[in-house]
Amino acid sequence: MKQELEVLEKTDHPHITRVFELLEDRKSYYVIMELISGGNLLEKVIEMKTMTEPLAADIIEQILLSLNYMHSQSITHRDLKPENLLCEASEDPGKINVKLTDFGFACFFKPDQKLELSLGSPLYMAPELCAEEEYDQRVDVWSTGVIAYILLSGMPPFIGRDKDGIYASIQKDALKFDKAVWKQISPSGIDFISKCLCKDYNERPQVAELLEHPWLKEMVKTAEVSGKMQLEISANLANFRKTSTFQAGVISFIANIQTTSNELEGLRDMFKKLDTSKDGVLDKDEIQEGMTEIMEMFHID
Repeated sequence: MKQELEVLEKTDHPHITRVFELLEDRKSYYVIMELISGGNLLEKVIEMKTMTEPLAADIIEQILLSLNYMHSQSITHRDLKPENLLCEASEDPGKINVKLTDFGFACFFKPDQKLELSLGSPLYMAPELCAEEEYDQRVDVWSTGVIAYILLSGMPPFIGRDKDGIYASIQKDALKFDKAVWKQISPSGIDFISKCLCKDYNERPQVAELLEHPWLKEMVKTAEVSGKMQLEISANLANFRKTSTFQAGVISFIANIQTTSNELEGLRDMFKKLDTSKDGVLDKDEIQEGMTEIMEMFHID
C-alpha cells in the first residue's frame, strides 16, 4: 500500500489518474483522487459496441504516452489491462480519453537490474512473467500489445481453460491473425501488435520506439489546438515566466485550472503538442519552441 502511494505521489501526467492529496491517521490512509466517471475501458468498449482502427490506435497512443512517462521516471506498472484504464466522461461519442490507474503492482526499477517477482493478470502477462523468469519494464509493452489485439478483434491473443493453460499458451503458442476480422486491419496495425507481443523481451521494443511506429503515425491525427486556446494558454504561461520553478508552475497550472470538459481537452492537446519528446515532461526548450510558434502564428511581438 505504501509503495503504491509513493508511486502515485511521483506521477503527474495527463493520462495517469491524478492524486490530489495523501493523508493518514493512526488507523487509516486517505487517498483523494480526481473523479473519472466514464467507467473503465472494457466497459466503455462494450457500451460502444463498435471500434474503429483509428480510435484503437488513439487509445493505444494514450497508453504508451503514460507508460513512456512512467518508464522515464523508472516506474513500471506490471498490471496493465483494460480494467485499469479509466475513461473520462466525454460529450463526443467517437472519442475516448483514458487514464491509467491501479498502481498496486507498480514498482520502481533500476536500468541495470532485472525484476524477479512474478505478478499480474494472466491474460495480459508477458511470457517471462508466466515462466517466473527475470524481466524488465517491457512487460508493460506486452500488455499494451494484448490490449491492442483485444480492441481490434474483441478477443485476447492467447487463451486457456485455466491460469496454467493461459500461461502455457502465452509461452508456447504462435501469435495468430487468422480470424476474419484481421482482414480489415492495416498491415502496419498487425506489425505493431507483433512487435509488442514478441516473446523474447530482449527483442521487444521499448515504449519510446513504439511511439514512432508507422501505425500510430498513420492512424492518429495530430491534435489540433484552436487559436483561441493557444492564445489563452500563452497569456497564462507568461505569468509564470519569471518564477524559479517555471516548469513546476506550468504543470500545476494545467493540472489544477478549473475548466469545462472542452477546455480540458484543449489543454491536454496543447500539452501533447508541446511535449515533442513524448516523455510526459515539458523541458525549457519544448516550452520555448511552443511559445515561439504561438507568437509567430499570431504575430505577437
